[in-house]
Amino acid sequence: MLNYKIANFDRIVSNLLSKYDKPYNYASVDPSVDIYRMAEANGLKVRPIQFVSPKKKITFLETDGTLTEGSIRGNHAVIMEDGTVVMDEQDRGNEGQIRFNIAHELAHVLLEHIKLPADCNANVGLSRRKRPSLIAKVFPFSKYRKKEEEADHLAANLLVPAYRFQFWEDKADEEVAKVFKVDPKCIKKRQREIRDELTELKAAVIQNIDAPNAKLSAVS
Repeated sequence: MLNYKIANFDRIVSNLLSKYDKPYNYASVDPSVDIYRMAEANGLKVRPIQFVSPKKKITFLETDGTLTEGSIRGNHAVIMEDGTVVMDEQDRGNEGQIRFNIAHELAHVLLEHIKLPADCNANVGLSRRKRPSLIAKVFPFSKYRKKEEEADHLAANLLVPAYRFQFWEDKADEEVAKVFKVDPKCIKKRQREIRDELTELKAAVIQNIDAPNAKLSAVS
């Protein structure tokens, strides 16, 4: 089970698509999502893409509400103080990974894991710290991991919306990945997620149907 608020994720995706993406129907040849426009509409700076060496020291926003001073090592992308998305230079030229990086960072913003300052000077109240060592991250790791998993899941939802994917699910993964402009592993991920989402939604529907009956039985 995913244990995410699937309905909430669906509302977020539907809202963004209606505002910032082209209409889509079965006859549409291109089901890909304009993730750049969505990100920019929510305060992120993604054009041109900024790449840095994993060894370079930069200052970026963390999901715990702090500004971290350190390298990007261990992350595909981070958000800097002014909202600029910076990516590991090893992802240069990999369109599928770049699009997922943008969607992942956007998901952190949409889920309020990361709060962007209204302007470049608004983050002065944030605490600054040196990037903690791996050992220092052991205890809060589960909370950190949960936020990363949520961001991954919403990112995949944004890039491959379920209602668009249904028109392509009988195609080969490589073909689907090409039209959605994502990595084939993202398509495999969405296939698993959509199955789990449907299971959760069905369970929720059954629970809602049974709830009134349970109340009636209690009254009688």
